[in-house]
Amino acid sequence: RGEERLETQQRTAALIKPVDEYVTQCLALGANTALEDFGAQGGAIYQSQGGPLIDPILGQGVDHLLSGTRKVAYAIEPASGVVGDPPFFFSQTPDYPFATFPEFRNETGAKIFDEYFLGYYGLNKLPQLQRPDPRSAQEQLEVATLANTASCFDWTIFEQQGINVVAGNSSLRIVFGERSTSFLLTYPLNISSTITGSGVKQDSFAYEAPVRLRKILEVAHFTADSEVNNITFDASSFVLDDIGVFTLRSVYQQDDVIKFLDPLSNIGGRPYEFQMARRNRPPALVWIRNDTLASRTICDSTVLIAQPAALKVDRGLCNPPDNRVFTLQMQSYDPDEDNVSYSFRAGPSQSQIQPEYRVTSTFGIIRVVAEVSDGQLKDWQVFEIPTESNPAPS
Repeated sequence: RGEERLETQQRTAALIKPVDEYVTQCLALGANTALEDFGAQGGAIYQSQGGPLIDPILGQGVDHLLSGTRKVAYAIEPASGVVGDPPFFFSQTPDYPFATFPEFRNETGAKIFDEYFLGYYGLNKLPQLQRPDPRSAQEQLEVATLANTASCFDWTIFEQQGINVVAGNSSLRIVFGERSTSFLLTYPLNISSTITGSGVKQDSFAYEAPVRLRKILEVAHFTADSEVNNITFDASSFVLDDIGVFTLRSVYQQDDVIKFLDPLSNIGGRPYEFQMARRNRPPALVWIRNDTLASRTICDSTVLIAQPAALKVDRGLCNPPDNRVFTLQMQSYDPDEDNVSYSFRAGPSQSQIQPEYRVTSTFGIIRVVAEVSDGQLKDWQVFEIPTESNPAPS
């Protein structure tokens, strides 16, 4: 009886082993492909790849950003609407980001902070790790891995070995660990020998990918949240939890790609990489207080001179004769760390100051528009300088 049991076990192992190895290899291939797609495309696996998300069709710069041949989903979008009742944070210039930026004042106008950089600078569109988010990593990876694995199977290859395989319905569960991501496949198989007639059932298979997807998404969400909440946050280059973060600038127009490289995760012997797209957002001009200009009158002899980051005002022969020349210094913050430039417009026709504007007539005040631009988007402020009718006597 012992010999019979041993022979039965050997026959069972001979049936199970090649099928088990085959299914596990297909599962590993399907899981790795899904992980690569998810990481390369900003947390998106499209229907053409076996995933649940509709393929982007509107074009680069609209619903995706190209990085090589990959269509990367936008994870960071510009802000929309307002926050507060009454509104305090604004998404549209020139009110953006708030009226007295970066001075923080309460509803009565009293100053609370000289500089306050937290606010509403965008939207974090990254998928969450797990359900109930319908775009979660869990949902997308399970759907795509099942589809990839199913397309790998060809049971006819076992017929030459005298093995017959009848498969049932499959299901998949993913476990996100601290050091790896595990794919647990339930796949009922009836395996039988066409030679001896013996048979066995197998339904559980597993693959552990050495990818710290939980940690990578945590770092990606920290980065995205910081991007949309703090205008001074800089994602150019830093390391968090051993994951390197760096930014590829102006991949398309002013839109960027932020990459996350984890040396403790790998697929196919290469460090695992996750990347996400960041849409360009406007710079924010530092508030110019009109009340600081109340005592600085100008007149017909005044010349406004545009400088790279300032407006120089030469009052000429205006009264009073002291403080003849003063400068309005410009400052701004860009949430995407883009280089910015400044320009000015003045007078009734809002003529561009290039490089100077001579005041020829006065009407109590002269309106000046100061603009900051990142090359694509602008913020601006209108301020007023009081005027006198005549210059001081010579």
